[in-house]
Amino acid sequence: GFQYSQRLENIDITIKGTQISTNVFGYTDNVKSLKVRVDNELQTISSYAFYKCGQNRENPESNIFELDFRNSVINTIEAYAFSTLPTDKMYYYTFYLPSTVTTIFNYSFGRSDHYTVHFKSTTPPTILNTTFSATTNLKLFVPYDNINAYKTATNWVTQADYIYGWAEENTFEQGVTLPTTNAEGLSLT
Repeated sequence: GFQYSQRLENIDITIKGTQISTNVFGYTDNVKSLKVRVDNELQTISSYAFYKCGQNRENPESNIFELDFRNSVINTIEAYAFSTLPTDKMYYYTFYLPSTVTTIFNYSFGRSDHYTVHFKSTTPPTILNTTFSATTNLKLFVPYDNINAYKTATNWVTQADYIYGWAEENTFEQGVTLPTTNAEGLSLT
């Protein structure tokens, strides 16, 4: 893998295979740009796969890392996959997850700031109390018809204030009346 590489600065990659291995991009603190796409075989993102990736980049708010897993069949995101040390934070990542995700382990998205995660699944994945631990400025986008299911699911209740409804491109046909915001906060973003 690329772990511990201090010279790696730009990653624009399509990943093939069934698993992103432990630490494959871990400790690549100086990465300045990251764009990840996957093929349809990917099933697992292993522990520490992107641990500390890009943590030291300057001005992360102007260079948001994008990881698009929508074309995969990921069912598990293992512990600390996109996290860092307890004394640090990871900044400005955007994730697109497929509908097949069923389990997200501890601190997978923890210790982060300005993480945006788009869930495609109509059923909330199983998460632990620590999955999003020590996060700030978190935004969780879920299918707008399923926002209440997410906000009331086990271990999602503590994330309720960060959950928003969303619709993917081409969800609605031209000319269709769009849903409006209601008391539950359903909206299109």
